[in-house]
Amino acid sequence: MELFKKIKTDQIEALKAKEELKNSTLRMILSVIQNEEIEKRSKGEEIIDEDIEAILRREAKKRKESIEIYRENSREDLAQREEDELGIIEEYLPEQMSEEELRKIVEEESEGKDNFGQVMGAVMKRASGRADSSLVTRLVKESIEN
Repeated sequence: MELFKKIKTDQIEALKAKEELKNSTLRMILSVIQNEEIEKRSKGEEIIDEDIEAILRREAKKRKESIEIYRENSREDLAQREEDELGIIEEYLPEQMSEEELRKIVEEESEGKDNFGQVMGAVMKRASGRADSSLVTRLVKESIEN
C-alpha cells in the first residue's frame, strides 16, 4: 500500500498548494481505490500495490479514450483537461516499455506460433503491466501476419 500512501500524501500537498486539477484528480483516484478496497475486504482480501496499478491503468485508459472522442468532436478544451489528468495519473504508473523492447518480446513469443490469443497472453504476462495493450495487439498482429 506504499502507492496509496504516496498518492494520499501528494493529494494533501496539492490541496495545500491550491493545485486544483491535481487535487481533484488524485481525490478521484483515491475514491476509486477505496471503493476497490471495500469490495476486496468484503471478500476477505486485501488491496495491494498491483491492484492500485491496475486501477491507475484503467483510469489512464479511460482518459485516452475520452481524449480521442473529444478530439473527434472538436472539443479541444475538454481533451486538454483529460490530457492533463492523464499526465497526473501516469506519474504513479511504472515506466512503459518502449516499442523496440515490446517488439523483441513479441518476436520471441510468436516464434512458431500462429494463435493470436496465446501470443498476446504470453507477451502481456512478460510485460507485466508495463505495456500498452493496443500497442501489443498491433505488434502481435504484425508478427503473426508475417
